[in-house]
Amino acid sequence: PAVPNTTGQPARIRTAGSADPALGRGRLIADRMPPGTTTLFLVSDTLGTTPLVGGVGTLCLSGNIGRFVAPGQVKAASISGVAALDLDLGAIPRPSSLHPVAPGETWSFTAWFRDTDAGQPSSNFTDAVSVTFQ
Repeated sequence: PAVPNTTGQPARIRTAGSADPALGRGRLIADRMPPGTTTLFLVSDTLGTTPLVGGVGTLCLSGNIGRFVAPGQVKAASISGVAALDLDLGAIPRPSSLHPVAPGETWSFTAWFRDTDAGQPSSNFTDAVSVTFQ
């Protein structure tokens, strides 16, 4: 589970859409974040637990972590603390390339967001969600 942020709640992430990569689309939705916070979605095919140095929370991914940083993919949370990203399942970011999702693959997602800790600028993570594509 995620560590509570300045809203007093742990942020969470969920998915929407189909687990069929042939349909080509999916959606990530992060919520319970501070309003207006910058949000960066991350992906990996490996789960892990790495405490955040210089921030709060735990990164629930390991291995080759991809970042959704193409134009329009870095989001700001709405006034209600929600950020969403539409996924192109034919182009999941890896450290050095884009990867098309194939049936049988499991991908895990989290969101990294700006926060404060004891009044100082910091960052935090949502929990993680894994999807096994059909």
